Amino acid sequence: MLLYYFASAVKSIQFHVDDDIIDKLNYYYTTSIITVFAILVSAKQYVGIHVQSLVQMACDSRLLDLDSRNRALQTIATNVEEALHVKHQVMGGNRLKLLNLIICTRSSGAAVTFLYISVKILYTVNIVGQIFLLNTFLGNRSKWYGLQVLNDLMNGREWEESGHFPRVTLCDFEVKVLGNVHRHTVQCVLMINMFNEKIFLFLWFWYFLLAGATLCSLFYWIYISIVPSRQLNFVGKYLTGIEGYKMVDSQSLRRFVFHFLRQDGVFLLRMVATHAGELPCYELAKTLWNKYCDNKEGKMHDV
Repeated sequence: MLLYYFASAVKSIQFHVDDDIIDKLNYYYTTSIITVFAILVSAKQYVGIHVQSLVQMACDSRLLDLDSRNRALQTIATNVEEALHVKHQVMGGNRLKLLNLIICTRSSGAAVTFLYISVKILYTVNIVGQIFLLNTFLGNRSKWYGLQVLNDLMNGREWEESGHFPRVTLCDFEVKVLGNVHRHTVQCVLMINMFNEKIFLFLWFWYFLLAGATLCSLFYWIYISIVPSRQLNFVGKYLTGIEGYKMVDSQSLRRFVFHFLRQDGVFLLRMVATHAGELPCYELAKTLWNKYCDNKEGKMHDV
C-alpha cells in the first residue's frame, strides 16, 4: 500500500502544459535538486562501508573481556577487509592524488572518503547560503550586519541612528463613538523587536562561526585525504607502537596503506580513533596488519 502511494506521488511529478520554464525550475528542478542533496547527505550512513556500525563495534569492544574484544576486533577487521577489496583494483601510492577522490567507485578505495567530503562541501554551501539569506531578509546592504549591531550596542547607538529593529512606530486604530468612526494615530512600542535584535544577532554570529569551522574542517579533511605522508604518518604511529612490529620498513608500510587500506581504510581508522579512542584503533590496526601479512604470505605460497 505504501509503495502504491509512493509510486502515485512520483508519477504526479511531471511537466504541465500550462506553465513556462520558470515554473518548471520552481516546482520540478528545484525539488529534484533538494531531494538529491538530501539523499547525498544521508547516503553516507547506508552506502559503501557501514562506518557507523564498525565504529560502534569498536566503541563497544572497550567494555568487553579480552576474548570477546578479540573476537569483536576480528569481526571488524574481516568486515573492513571485505568492504575494501570488493572488485579491488590495486592503485599504487604514486596515484594517491585528488583524482582518487573524484573517482568515487567502490574499486577506487576512496568512495566513502569522497562521500564524506562531498557532505562537508554541501554543509559549507548551505551555511554560506544561510548567511546571504539572513542578510537579504534583514535588508542589510553590508555583509557584516552582526558586527555593526554589536558595535552599535557597545557604543550606545539607539535604533533611531542605526535603523536596526525600531522600537517605536505609529499605529492607526479606529474607535466608534455614537455611530461615528474616529481614527487615531498614536505611538506604539514594539517590544518584540528587542528580542528580535538579539536573536538575529546571535544567529548571524552563529552562522559565521559555523561557516568558518565547517570550511576549516573541509580543508583539513581534503588535506589529510589526498596527502600520502599524512596517511603514512597516521597509520605508522600505530604500527610502530605495536610490540613485535617495530621493524616495519617504510616500503611495507606504504604497501599496507596504499594497497591494502587505501583511503577508505585510513578514513575508518580515523573514525575509530576519534570516537572509540586510541586503544581500539591501535588494536584494529594491529589486526588489519596481521591480515595483510597473512594475505601476503598466502600469495607467496601460491606462487
